[in-house]
Amino acid sequence: MMPLHIVVVNFTRMGDLVQSGPLLRSLKRDRECRLTLIVYKLFRDVAERLPMVDSVIGFDVDRLVPRLDHNRGDLTAAYDQLTEFLRDARLTQIDELHNLSHTPQSATLCALMNPRRLYGMGRLPDGQLTVNGEWFNYLLSIMQDRTFNPFNLVEIYARFNPHGGPFGPLELTVTEKDHRRAEELLRAAGVDSRCPFVVLQPGASCASRMWPKERFAELAARLAQRGVRSVVVGSVAEKHLAENIATLSNGSAVSLAGQTDVGDLAAILKTALKLISNDTGTIHITAAVGTPAIGIYLGPAAAKDTAPFGDGHIIIEPDLKCAPCPYKSECQTFICHHTVSVDHVFELAVADRHEQKIVAARCRGVRVLRTKVSASGRLDLELLNAPATGPNNLHLSFFSRFWDTLLNEGGTLGDSIGGFRHDIPAEWNNAVSRLSAVFSRAVESMSRFSNDVANGASEARISNSLRKQVEWQNDLHSFINEYPGLSSFPRYLLVRLSTARTSDVAVYMADLRDTLNYFHHGLSLLTCSEDFQKAGIPADAAIA
Repeated sequence: MMPLHIVVVNFTRMGDLVQSGPLLRSLKRDRECRLTLIVYKLFRDVAERLPMVDSVIGFDVDRLVPRLDHNRGDLTAAYDQLTEFLRDARLTQIDELHNLSHTPQSATLCALMNPRRLYGMGRLPDGQLTVNGEWFNYLLSIMQDRTFNPFNLVEIYARFNPHGGPFGPLELTVTEKDHRRAEELLRAAGVDSRCPFVVLQPGASCASRMWPKERFAELAARLAQRGVRSVVVGSVAEKHLAENIATLSNGSAVSLAGQTDVGDLAAILKTALKLISNDTGTIHITAAVGTPAIGIYLGPAAAKDTAPFGDGHIIIEPDLKCAPCPYKSECQTFICHHTVSVDHVFELAVADRHEQKIVAARCRGVRVLRTKVSASGRLDLELLNAPATGPNNLHLSFFSRFWDTLLNEGGTLGDSIGGFRHDIPAEWNNAVSRLSAVFSRAVESMSRFSNDVANGASEARISNSLRKQVEWQNDLHSFINEYPGLSSFPRYLLVRLSTARTSDVAVYMADLRDTLNYFHHGLSLLTCSEDFQKAGIPADAAIA
């Protein structure tokens, strides 16, 4: 019997690739198969170090995107590039294709591969976007607002596996050659790898996430007083930043920015005492090689979303009501950059695990968290101090159970409803009532639509029924703005509706009904609280 051929498409960046490792490992568990990973060509070297991957193919996404531009693109050239890529890659007999990317371009590529089963985003024969997998719909729904997302990205990826099962730690291969090369780089920079040193990563994907370079330099100088050297790493584009820090530190830090490939970086991190970094891909490589990290999470970075997956990592967040800031906001003050002091980072960097709680208790103006992976694979964040602000853990705890129950049940009412007992906040009272009213209007409009189609109603009447569908969906949009605390659920429903198949009325109705089933199930979970049951909110309204 031929082994299954599993293909995974992941056009994300370095950190996300590393965080997808537990999913890739779980896809191969207990099955005779080979796994091919297709990635953005710039990160092929990262993908090749994921030990569960059998082969890696790099794709030139930068060349494709302009060709798919509706205004300036060349669709014929784009199609030719895709078919040429598939021919050269010799991808035949794809049994399972998992698309972890969330772009129309990746959906087109996946459709052309013609797999036997496709999970994630793809295209129908008529070209319409489609999504297979409720956890992928969930990921799409939180991309605009992660405030009430209770899951680490590793946990979300792991839930993409349609076969379920446990998932393990982050993994990354570091070879003897990598270690020799790292030793040479460190020696050339004047660093003895046998002596204690830390790695600093001052760069990030945007300025709002970056701790000031002057503070990194001061941190390096203070660590040097303790006999600890600092090695600054980063990309070629971050070379000037790293050299600035080395200069400002009066030689306490040395720069290797722009000199390391992924293997060199991983080997240096594996040898280091720890990494001190902004929220970057480097922090996930650190977790994968088993070195402790201190993450300085500024701007939109949130520990609950992207903390390194593993035990004993420290995350420092500003203790501000506005932190983390909305994902795509443009902050004008960067006040959080000055809230995290050198004292905070230095004291936690030199403390051992047993001292961390004592040190954290003295930290004012910040939240100090420590990571731990539970036996069930959940990344827990232990709060080590007593900040004035922070995420609403009651809300996050509720949504963790809510989403696991809703999405793993497949939108059907089952025994899980009776076992779902979780008092939800009193301030959600009016919101759930409003959402229930939207559901009632949706069911009524769906019933009329169904009857019109069944009775052969006029085109004008069916068009009017379709407008009624748009009205209750607009009500969901309004709800999101009025009740942000419960916005994640209607946002998820709208994502599902955005890929409803529109080529045929009957098929479109089936997709609407499917989403209403999820709407129904979600409301049933929301109304399991005794307070809401007493308020008379229907938990079992029938869907026509």
